[in-house]
Amino acid sequence: MRSEKILAIDEDLTFRRMIWKALQPTGVLIYQSDSVEKTLDIMSRVTFDLYLLDIRLAHQTDGYHIVQLIREKDLLSPIVFFTEHKNEIEIITGLEMGADYYITKPFNPTLLKAQVIAILDRHQVIKEEMTLCKKK
Repeated sequence: MRSEKILAIDEDLTFRRMIWKALQPTGVLIYQSDSVEKTLDIMSRVTFDLYLLDIRLAHQTDGYHIVQLIREKDLLSPIVFFTEHKNEIEIITGLEMGADYYITKPFNPTLLKAQVIAILDRHQVIKEEMTLCKKK
């Protein structure tokens, strides 16, 4: 059973429920937020292994703003952007702001689960390697 923590950030409760339903059986702990303010509050109390967020929240740039805030505190944890739009400029901007992956809605929950687990596994290996390097 896994023990990683994920923060799912989206105004759409249906989207957050789909994430929970897809990932809950793995043991991953899924925290949820629907705003910048709530996200900051949760991040002040919990350290996350992965962030899943929609680019478009209350304001067009809120997702980008959240990525900047995450990267100020956490340079390594993977960030996955979700959006209904397939605009290349949005994708490029999101990646340049610090996101690692980009998935368009609607998405297949089984595929999401496989992608998240693969990202978490890779991230764990990186963290272990960094710990070994620090000990040398």
